[in-house]
Amino acid sequence: MNVEALEATTLMLTVMAGSFALNNVTLSIPIFDVKNIPLRDFIQDVRNGAAQITENQTPNFIKAVLAKLKGPARDSIFNKTFETVD
Repeated sequence: MNVEALEATTLMLTVMAGSFALNNVTLSIPIFDVKNIPLRDFIQDVRNGAAQITENQTPNFIKAVLAKLKGPARDSIFNKTFETVD
């Protein structure tokens, strides 16, 4: 195997591992609709997940967390932009 192919394979495996890790982290975060669980529990789950991701994964993590919001929780973030987990 030549060097370019090895580098491409390594990059692909790194990206796949990152995607797998991000998916596993977000699976542990429940859907939040304001009524189903206490907000503090949801926030703690998000913080726990954020502690397990890399800085490069943050934008996708934020998108995944925002997708967990439903109903009034989803409505409350309409037209808002989030760049960090904090």
